[in-house]
Amino acid sequence: MPPWPPRIMIPQLSPSQTQNYGAINEGQSMSFPVRRTSLSERSEDEDLDLEDYDSSLGVSHDLIAISYPRLLFNYAILPIFSIFILALFAAIPYIWAEPSSETPITSILRDVALGLVTWIASYTLRQPSFVLATCFGKYVTSYTTSLSTLLSVLVQESLRWFSIALLGVSLQAAPDASAPDWVPIQSPRDPAFQRIWWFAMGWACVGEIYGITQTYLQLALYKDLLNDNGDPDEEEEGIGSDERGSPSSNNEHRTVQSDGLRFVSSALKAASPPDRPHDPASSRGAVAPSSFGTLSRVDSPMSSYVDQEIAHLLLERTRSDLEEVWGAPPPNIPVFIAGLQRLDSLLLTFGLTLILSSRYLVALARNSKPSFPDASPGHCSCHFRNNAHILHARRSLHRVEFDVDGGTSDDGCAYRFVRGAARRSWTVLWWVGKLGCPNV
Repeated sequence: MPPWPPRIMIPQLSPSQTQNYGAINEGQSMSFPVRRTSLSERSEDEDLDLEDYDSSLGVSHDLIAISYPRLLFNYAILPIFSIFILALFAAIPYIWAEPSSETPITSILRDVALGLVTWIASYTLRQPSFVLATCFGKYVTSYTTSLSTLLSVLVQESLRWFSIALLGVSLQAAPDASAPDWVPIQSPRDPAFQRIWWFAMGWACVGEIYGITQTYLQLALYKDLLNDNGDPDEEEEGIGSDERGSPSSNNEHRTVQSDGLRFVSSALKAASPPDRPHDPASSRGAVAPSSFGTLSRVDSPMSSYVDQEIAHLLLERTRSDLEEVWGAPPPNIPVFIAGLQRLDSLLLTFGLTLILSSRYLVALARNSKPSFPDASPGHCSCHFRNNAHILHARRSLHRVEFDVDGGTSDDGCAYRFVRGAARRSWTVLWWVGKLGCPNV
């Protein structure tokens, strides 16, 4: 074994050579001993480096032995389950509906469309909420991230509340004759319940479509890791035998193992430009304008290889983020867990919509305080009016008017209620902003 550190042998120069200091003649070179590493040692070092890289990405979970088409077939039950649950929820308003009352299909479609548009608006405002909470990306911390989540939820529920006000519904049930004041009664037979339910159906439908689409996109990130035959061990053993059998295959494939997770990344044979004999004329011509096309053709394999490596790194980073959020790779999550998540999303949507609408309708009725000379269901009516001069002035104001047998009427009770809710929401947001970004 050569000594270490290596001894550099300085050749003796003749007087003629000392005059041409810095010139290198053909056939003369400086020789010094170099430590050579075997192929096995280099492969072990590369494996250690790649394992450290995988551990830095957080890839530490075993994937299930299943093929990608089989996985998609198993998850096909997810949209079927969601459609079945939505069909059951759509039949609920007809259970308590009066036999004589029929809701027009145009009214149902209008309420469903309003819920769909409201969900899209709330989803679109998530990114601006994150930008504002993090001060345009300058302070991205756990506190600002939590603040952005809180702000997004407040915006979403505010839009839900305002959309319920845009429906123009009110409690139509008759009050109790023994009650001294008018007491609003909430009943599933009320037409307001049906309209709010269809609004929640539109919100839930678009939410389910988005959730199922995201589930399939997350599964597609692991398509290259899932084997077609569902037995990854056999394929990896075959690849390992090929690599041990032929040295050239070591340059084409590279197997990486990190805590049970294995993936094979293929390297291009044309990763580097082909070697060409040194020709001074060609070197001079390489910088000429006419040879720009040749240079681009030579650099194209390297650029494609770099693009593939960057895409691979981004894919690994996305997988690592998903596993950090879910605690396991998405293919390892059972299908019934995903179905429970979709059911939980539906129940949360309908529950929040009914709770907010109940609070809104009760507060709306109490602020109006109409008198009841004759308590009958047909005397109480509520409708929204849009004034033309306010629309031209870019101030849209929805007014509520209660008329009972020519009795008292109270205009603008909905406006006062929404204005008070907006003022309280702004106060809460201001205090949360001061706590999250005290230096701003």
